[in-house]
Amino acid sequence: MPRTLAILFALITLSAAPPSNPTDTLVRAGNAAARSGDFTRARQLYDEASERTTDPGLIAFNAGSLFFELAEYREAELSYLRCLEDREIPVQRKQHATFNRGVCLLKRGGPPKIFRTAIQCFEECVATATDERLLRDAKHNLELAKLLWHEARAKQKERPIPNELPEPEEPPPMRKFEPEEFGHEPTEPGTGEGNLPNTAMAPNPTPGGAPKATQESQQPGKGTLPVLDSDAVQKLTPADTNALLEVADGRLRKARKLNEQMRAGPERPHVRDW
Repeated sequence: MPRTLAILFALITLSAAPPSNPTDTLVRAGNAAARSGDFTRARQLYDEASERTTDPGLIAFNAGSLFFELAEYREAELSYLRCLEDREIPVQRKQHATFNRGVCLLKRGGPPKIFRTAIQCFEECVATATDERLLRDAKHNLELAKLLWHEARAKQKERPIPNELPEPEEPPPMRKFEPEEFGHEPTEPGTGEGNLPNTAMAPNPTPGGAPKATQESQQPGKGTLPVLDSDAVQKLTPADTNALLEVADGRLRKARKLNEQMRAGPERPHVRDW
């Protein structure tokens, strides 16, 4: 089937309108300007008529034909759509507006839904057309719209599907910061008030777990436990073990006493103790 688009456009004027009607005069003048090719003047006259008319569907139909001649197919389609929104639209005008809207959709082209809407327009026109020429052109355009719809669907399926989110990159390895990177100077083991010796910086650790210098200068169980900064298991002397247990026991007793005070609530000095 040849891919020729049947086009059937016509300007409509008010019938049996009195000559003194200003709206009728503007519409006739706009149609005359459109036929002579003065589309700018025709558009101005249609806009002026739309402000006075009691039949906006007529102005919308003629404006649609004007936009079609200017190749503004989207504006033409919207004009015919506004014409079809008239609840009291005459039957003949509705048939031609439906046909013309379908032609504008085919001229626009695009995704399959555009051609699907055009198919609906021509199907409605075929079902309701009373004019022989309109019926013949509607059938022709209906077959063309179906062909273009199938081609648009095939092209849509052939489009490559974009890749989803890219694969995440491998995270960088964890880095261990040295003390000097935070602005702290390393201290000698056992120096400074409250400082515990660090076995990582103390030379020649003894098998007992504490540095030699620490064992000579401090008593067992009194702050001689080294700071653990490695995974190596270190042995504790009995004195260090007892010291740790005493500290843990004292901490537990203090926590238990604080918990009992919180349960009892605040002190009440004016309550007699019987």
